[in-house]
Amino acid sequence: AFSKPLKDKVNPWGPLIVMGILVRAGASVQRDSPHQVFNVTWRITNLMTGQTANATSLLGTMTDTFPKLYFDLCDLVGDNWDDPESSIGHGCRSPGGRKRTRTFDFYVCPGHTVPTGCGGPREGYCGKWGCETTGQAYWKPSSSWDLISLKRGNTPRGQGPCYDSSVVSSSVQGATPGGRCNPLVLEFTDAGRKASWDAPKAWGLRLYRSTGTDPVTLFSLTRQVLNVGPRVPIGPNPVITDQLPPSRPVQIMLPRPPHPPPTGAASMVPGALPPSQQPGTGDRLLNLVEGAYQALNLTSPDKTQECWLCLVSGPPYYEGVAVLGTYSNHTSAPANCSVTSQHKLTLSEVTGQGLCVGAVPKTHQALCNTTQKTSDGSYYLASPAGTIWACSTGLTPCLSTTVLNLTTDYCVLVELWPKVTYHSPDYVYGQFEKKTKYKREPVSLTLALLLGGLTMGGIAAGVGTGTTALVATRQIEQLQAAIHTDLGALEKSVSALEKSLTSLSEVVLQ
Repeated sequence: AFSKPLKDKVNPWGPLIVMGILVRAGASVQRDSPHQVFNVTWRITNLMTGQTANATSLLGTMTDTFPKLYFDLCDLVGDNWDDPESSIGHGCRSPGGRKRTRTFDFYVCPGHTVPTGCGGPREGYCGKWGCETTGQAYWKPSSSWDLISLKRGNTPRGQGPCYDSSVVSSSVQGATPGGRCNPLVLEFTDAGRKASWDAPKAWGLRLYRSTGTDPVTLFSLTRQVLNVGPRVPIGPNPVITDQLPPSRPVQIMLPRPPHPPPTGAASMVPGALPPSQQPGTGDRLLNLVEGAYQALNLTSPDKTQECWLCLVSGPPYYEGVAVLGTYSNHTSAPANCSVTSQHKLTLSEVTGQGLCVGAVPKTHQALCNTTQKTSDGSYYLASPAGTIWACSTGLTPCLSTTVLNLTTDYCVLVELWPKVTYHSPDYVYGQFEKKTKYKREPVSLTLALLLGGLTMGGIAAGVGTGTTALVATRQIEQLQAAIHTDLGALEKSVSALEKSLTSLSEVVLQ
């Protein structure tokens, strides 16, 4: 049995390779929806040689992208641990050395928070006993506050004396690529999942030997996050340049109704398709009104014989209708959970009763017809076609159960409608004629009141069969495309204003 070595075993001039965890998130993500999905890559690298020991990429939220990371000790240290003191020592240069390295314990000390007396990189942050927080050793080092745990992985039975399969004959049993036979497994602790990874963090690993100096290695683990935050513009303020007047009206091809139009009604004439360029503010607003009319005309043609549809000019610009629906369950993030489909804008007006998930407060339980509890595990709940999850943190097409279980976030399944009001012609004419007395409408009808529940009875459930069903589905989808385009433009405007305010504050400070 080994005896725990004394402090004087630490040699500040021993062989050295440094270990650190570096996080590059590109930009702050605190303001984004916690359900937003990113492409996260963890990369383990030998800082002395620059060689990569592991690179693991996965799609997920910033809450549940903490996978187990597998790598080999000799991939990390290379030949730097070859023992010059004895021909029967440890090392990674020869099969025998790699095999003997498997018999040694190791311990790990953190460098991101270094207690007094634990030293620096030369000592692997293990300047005295008691600094170690994890590892594979007989005294079972552990910690309640460190961010990772590092243990040996399982070595396949009959692996042999760590022969390199690219060098020896194929008849040699137990050979592995590169002679790897010292597998390690890095896991994130609960503290690590909750920690802020916005600064480099370091750990030191030392091989425990009964005699001599314990060699040191340090390695880096880099987290790379793609598609985080808005791109910083160079040039004119996009909020100003986006304020374009409506372009020349273009007749959009509309399918003819299944029945002849009533006498005096204008017939829809097919025309050219709208240009594919990014619409300005005027075009986006007109697209919303046109989409609202087309959806209303196909579902309630009696209401569109003569009417006025008005887009509300002040917030809230959108309202939600809570609905019941069947979501799909995925173990990995589906395609519609991409960053472009996420919205950090919240919804201030929701009516009706529908499906709720998460910890719904008492103030909002009136919106819930059914409240579902999420079970343990990491998976994604994708909303049905034509709907979206309205959460306390923003709009999202899919939810992460990890986020719901770790936070107080809650979500309601809703249909999203632009704030378009419906008016009779007498009411509008009376407004323009400035009549002192006119019959006021008892209720201001909105598109949500007229069409609420349509998508769950139409797109998601199927509006029927044949040409009429296909036409209705296409019109609703066209309106939803206009909605998402407008939401994206609103978010870009908000982000640009945030950048402008940040730049202005920096100028004031300078």
